[in-house]
Amino acid sequence: MDGNKPDNTGGVLVDRIIDGGRMAGMQLGVVVLCLLIAIIDGFDVGAMGFTAPAISQEWGIDVGDFGPVFGVNLFGMMVGGMLLGPLADRYGRRNMIILSIGVVGVFTAAAAFATSVQVLLVLRLISGIGMGGLTPNLIALSAEYAPARVRSTVVTVVVCGMTFGMFVGGMVSSALIPAFGWQAVFHSGGWLALVLLVAALLWLPESTKLLVQQGSHDKLARILRKIDPSLQTDGSTRFTITEQKVTRSPITALFTDGRAVTTLLLWLVFFLNLLIIYFLSNWLPALFTQAGLGDTNALVASSLYQLGGVAGGLALGILSDRRGSLVQAVGGCYLLGAVFLGVTVLGIGSAAIVMVTVFIVGFGISGSITGMSAVAAQVYPTQVRSTGVGWAYSIGRIGSIIGPTVGGIFVSLGTAPTTLLAYMIAPTLCAVVSVLVLAARKPAAASAQQPGQEAEKAA
Repeated sequence: MDGNKPDNTGGVLVDRIIDGGRMAGMQLGVVVLCLLIAIIDGFDVGAMGFTAPAISQEWGIDVGDFGPVFGVNLFGMMVGGMLLGPLADRYGRRNMIILSIGVVGVFTAAAAFATSVQVLLVLRLISGIGMGGLTPNLIALSAEYAPARVRSTVVTVVVCGMTFGMFVGGMVSSALIPAFGWQAVFHSGGWLALVLLVAALLWLPESTKLLVQQGSHDKLARILRKIDPSLQTDGSTRFTITEQKVTRSPITALFTDGRAVTTLLLWLVFFLNLLIIYFLSNWLPALFTQAGLGDTNALVASSLYQLGGVAGGLALGILSDRRGSLVQAVGGCYLLGAVFLGVTVLGIGSAAIVMVTVFIVGFGISGSITGMSAVAAQVYPTQVRSTGVGWAYSIGRIGSIIGPTVGGIFVSLGTAPTTLLAYMIAPTLCAVVSVLVLAARKPAAASAQQPGQEAEKAA
């Protein structure tokens, strides 16, 4: 590595240490811990959906009564992203991750003792705030510790961890609920989150670039020597980063220095994407059942949609790191998803056709949110990265609330399943156009920013 070589101001460039060689064990540890937290986060996000049928039977209420609980959880996630992203850019990503995972763990475990929908409403609102704070900070911290050549892959793996956690949660819940009751799902998700809280307290480091801004020489030196043991420092060593210092508030900074249009385009894409994703995630089983596929085939097809999203996200990350064309690739995936939504509508009478096409729909649409997460992590400087990603997801959460709600209205009106699925083609095509405009507006978003592109900030 050449991280201990001085820059032209005599300081040691942090970027060179992180980007200059193979991923060190310390960096890999950060990514793995972020991934594990993301998986448990996904488990806990899905916990209410896994348990609602069993709770409704035990309490003697209609499963539809849990609609407000689902909605308030998503609202909490929106608020958490808006609040805890900016706080992380000021007070540290490690601190906000620890706070968020603690909130998720305590209030998810507490849900096991709920005795009414009203109690669940409050608990899921608070746990949702923690969930919303985790997403942007896990993305930002894992992106920072990953070398530039694998950064997009790392981000997509972490984001896919959330989807994978929902998949694992469904499988685990199917075994836990018959044996131990629905409470076991909340206990498992909550206590596992608290175990990871302890791990984060012990092993998760703070953002190196935030430490540069704070002038925390000793902490920086200890962290960087774990990445590059050959690094030599003393009391006079200065550390620098290759990004311009942001002097405005994190939220204001999203709209200054030429970032306003990029920010608005990102928000539009996240809004459209999460609207479509949550519509499909919530209504695919019911729509496929109504279309005559049968309960089992409907559940299998819906699971394949989620699996396609994981595959699509990983493929986008690998493609970006090898070809440096992430934004264009995301646009292509959205277009692929729109086309195969149409094919699914045309072939919905055949279970075999739907199994194939819905996987591709997930690959294109659900996988693209993972790619957009990497784009958002790339287009903002470190000082406002958690804010940028957090607000993009929070605006997207508005879509995640609207999509299932509007879908429920159409279902209650007796709209044909094929018609509802066809309706989703329009917002998907709008996302294609928005991504292409973003690519033309901000070509640098297609690849990870390289050291030396911006003015240096010395500690």
